[in-house]
Amino acid sequence: MNLVQQAEYVADFYRQSVGIIVNRQSDYAPDGVVLLNVLQSCVDWQMSVFQVLGVLLDKQCTALQRYCAVQQLDSDPPHSRLRDAANYFAFFGMYLDRREQIHHAWTLHWTAQTCPTLLEPGTECRRCKTLAWLRQNAPAR
Repeated sequence: MNLVQQAEYVADFYRQSVGIIVNRQSDYAPDGVVLLNVLQSCVDWQMSVFQVLGVLLDKQCTALQRYCAVQQLDSDPPHSRLRDAANYFAFFGMYLDRREQIHHAWTLHWTAQTCPTLLEPGTECRRCKTLAWLRQNAPAR
C-alpha cells in the first residue's frame, strides 16, 4: 500500500462515516435541529455537552479496547465503532466551533414548544427544564 492508496482509504472511511450521520440524522436531529438528543442527555443527566459527548465516545472506545484485547466484539463490528467514534469527534469539533449557533437553535426550538404545566404550579415540564439548562449553560461570549 502506498500513500495515495492510504489517502483513498481514509477518504472512503470518512465518506462512509458521513453516510451514517446522513442516514441517522432524523433520529438524532428531530425537527431538523442538530444534537437535540445530546441536549436531552445533558438535561437528564445534568452534564455539559462535552461530558455527554465524552460518554458517547467512551462507549465506542471501550468496545474498541475490548476488540484490541480479545479480537472480538459481541455487538457492532469494529469498523462500525470506528465510524461512530469518528462522528463523535466531528460533533466535538462542531460544538467547539459553532457552540453559540447550536445553543441558539436549541433555544429557539424549545421556546417554540408549549409548556404543558403552566396551570400546575410546582411542576416542571421537559421544556422548562431544558430552557433552564440552556440559560445555566449558555456559551461564554
